Amino acid sequence: MEQTKVYQELKALLSRYRNPSDELLREIFPFVSARTYEAKDLLTQVGEISNRLCLITEGGAAAYKTVKSERKLVALWKEGDLIIHAQSALAVKKSDVQIVFLTHSTTIEISNKDLINLRQQNPEMSRYFDHFLADDLQKMSDHVCWLKGTKAEQRVIDFGDNYKLLATLLPEEQKAYYLNMSLRWYQKLK
Repeated sequence: MEQTKVYQELKALLSRYRNPSDELLREIFPFVSARTYEAKDLLTQVGEISNRLCLITEGGAAAYKTVKSERKLVALWKEGDLIIHAQSALAVKKSDVQIVFLTHSTTIEISNKDLINLRQQNPEMSRYFDHFLADDLQKMSDHVCWLKGTKAEQRVIDFGDNYKLLATLLPEEQKAYYLNMSLRWYQKLK
C-alpha cells in the first residue's frame, strides 16, 4: 500500500495502542480522509450529533458550552489529539458543546458510522475503538483531577507549556475559566 501521509498518520494513531495488522490498515484506509479547516470553522454545533472521529495533525480546536448566556471554554485539543466527543460516539445524542477550530488546522477523519461498521466486521478494531473512548473519558477525568489537585500558579504554567499555540489565541477570560479561576486571579498569576 502506498505510504501516504494520511496512511502514516493513521498507522501512528493506531500504534499508540498496539501495532495494527496490515489487513486492518487496508480495511480502514479507504474510510479515512484528510481535511483542512480554517480558524473559526466548526466541527460540531450545539444541537448537532457528532458524526466523526478526528485526529488533529496540525493546529487546534476548542469546545465551548453556553453557561448563563456566556460562552465558556470547556475542552481543548492540540496537534496529536483525538476529537471523539464520546457522548455522541456511545449513543445518538445531540451535542451540548460547540467545537471550533482556533487556527488553520488539518485532520484525518473517519465517520462514526464507518468506525462502528469496521468494529463489527473486524474484531481487531474493537480494541482500538475501546481505547479511543477510554482515552477521551480519561482526558476529561485527568483535567478535573488536575484542576482540583494543582495549585493555581502551576495550572497557569502547565497550560502555557501544554497549549503553547492555543494559549496565544485564546482571550484571557476563556483561559481563566478553563483553569477554574477568576480573570483577576489569572491576570495576577500569568
